[in-house]
This record gives sequence, structure tokens and C-alpha cells, in this order.
Amino acid sequence: MSQQAGRRQRRDVTPIVHSYVLTWAVWTSAIVLLILAGCSNPSSPDGANKRHTDHDEPRSASDAPSPSEPSHPGSQDKASPPLILVYVPELAPFAPDLHSAPPELTADEQSAFDHQWRQLRPRVAASCTPRVLAGMSRWQIAETGKVVLAEGWIDSLLLRPQRATPDGARVLLSHPVEEGIELPAHREVVKRRLIVAVEFDRQRATILNTYLNIRGWTEE
Repeated sequence: MSQQAGRRQRRDVTPIVHSYVLTWAVWTSAIVLLILAGCSNPSSPDGANKRHTDHDEPRSASDAPSPSEPSHPGSQDKASPPLILVYVPELAPFAPDLHSAPPELTADEQSAFDHQWRQLRPRVAASCTPRVLAGMSRWQIAETGKVVLAEGWIDSLLLRPQRATPDGARVLLSHPVEEGIELPAHREVVKRRLIVAVEFDRQRATILNTYLNIRGWTEE
């Protein structure tokens, strides 16, 4: 009797052992699959939040506008030149080496500039959002952040050589401050204008940087 009871007890325990072994195998396989899936998936939270640094990456003024820091807004058409925008804080200089009297562009240089600027103009205009304007402002920040520029505002700006490097190799084309786009001011005698300036490399016949800035004057 005792031998038969012992055999029954061993037979009764065997299914339980098999069940534990099967459960352990299932959990082990699941953990291994999860580890392999995590290693093969490149879009981890850190990777997803990494910012691209190429010319096609849009950036807003809250991300960028520190002095002379380049930005790369707008999707780049394959036929268009690269757009490098520099948000310049209000009244700050565009570039320290662009301070000399500019030469006149040759007919070929002017033609190259006009062609490239026609392609870049819509992308520059699209980047000039209320948030960008507020980010560049030193005064009337809240009011400037509510400004929505009229469609086609950039087409009214006629850019002409204003300054150049001492050797004349790079020319800054812009417009007089008075011809800029009007922005809110805290007093009637104070005038604030949005300024667009474009740096052109004469040797390569290529637009380099496009600057956005706010400048102004006080009427006596």
C-alpha cells in the first residue's frame, strides 16, 4: 500500500512540475523578445527628440534667436538654393565684417542674385511668424507678437547693396530702414521697422545668409 501511495504521489506531482517549467519557458521567451525588440527599434524617446541640423529643419524664434545664430526654416525645394536665416536681435548689427562701402554688382552678379532671391523670398516670408517677431524684439514684445504680416509683404522690399566686406567679396543687400515693414511702438514719435538683409558672395555668385532684424528711429 505504501509503495502504491508513493507512486500516486509522484504521479500527482509530475504535472505540477511540468506546469512550472512551461510557465518559466514562456516568460523567458517573452522577456528575450522584448529585449530584442528594444535593441532593434531606433526610435527611442531620446532619438525621437533629437533635432536635425540640416538646412531643411524648421526652427522658431523661441528655439533660435540668439545673436547671429543661423536657422534653417522651411522645406527646401531641390531647385532652390539653401536658405540660412539669421535672426538678429533688435538694433544688433548684422555681421561685424560687413561695414565697408559696397561695390556695384555686375550685370551677371545682379542676375544671379535676383534669380536666387525670387526663389528664397516666399520661404523667408513664411518664416516671419508673430513668434519670430516677438523673439527678436527688445521693446513692445507682447504687441509685436500679435503682428500678422500681410500676404506678399516681402515683395515690396527692393534690396540694394548697402555694405560689404573690406575686400568687396561679400555684399549685404538690404533697403533703407524707412522702407521696412512697420511694427508696433510704445510712442508715436518712435518708429520700428522689420528689416530684411541678404549676404551675397560675389565670387561664388551665391546667397549666403539672410538676416531678419528690427531697427528704428525717433522723430523729433
